[in-house]
Amino acid sequence: MTEQFLLTLIAASSGFVASVCFAYASAFTSKEKLVAVSKTYWDFNLVFAQAAVAQSTQYLVGSLLLFLTFALQIAAVLASSTNLLMLPQVFNYWVSIVIFSLVVFGGFAYLVCCFLYKWRIAQVEILLNESAK
Repeated sequence: MTEQFLLTLIAASSGFVASVCFAYASAFTSKEKLVAVSKTYWDFNLVFAQAAVAQSTQYLVGSLLLFLTFALQIAAVLASSTNLLMLPQVFNYWVSIVIFSLVVFGGFAYLVCCFLYKWRIAQVEILLNESAK
């Protein structure tokens, strides 16, 4: 397997995970917008705020993965198309590389989304509680 082929497969897998994050995300990015959207006339809707923060976080992680994907695709274009890599036997099949890459990027996206969600929802809840007083 060549360097170029390996990097192309990894970039395609990363791009797929990024597109999944974008598919589930919305464009609400700032905590102020999330607070404004979560308010009702008298109070706020915490469930809606949680959903909006989750979508916003997925949007952020998807965009970070998309940047990584572009970098990997540039690396794939610049990599040698004749330089053979010595990979473990399990990675001699393209399907193994794609599945491994999807698991790695999917796991990374999940962990980052969980961390960012907890951090961002705490900030939004503070602002919502302050604005309800």
